Amino acid sequence: MGLRICVCGVQVPFAFGGAEILVASLADELKRRGHTVDVVSLPFTWPNRVQLFKSCMAWRMLDLSEVDG
Repeated sequence: MGLRICVCGVQVPFAFGGAEILVASLADELKRRGHTVDVVSLPFTWPNRVQLFKSCMAWRMLDLSEVDG
C-alpha cells in the first residue's frame, strides 16, 4: 500500500521550465511506485526582496494538516 504524498512546488506565472518539469517528474515517479500523489503549486515572483519573502511566507501559512475531509 502506497503513501499519500503532496508535492509542493512553485509556479512562476505564465512560465514553464526546469522547476516545473522537476516537480512533474517527481510526482510521476512516485505514482509509478504505487503512491497517491497530488501537486500543490503556489505562485512565485521575486522582483524584489520583499516580494521574495512574501512568496516564501505563503508556504509557511498554508495549512495542509487536514485534507480530504
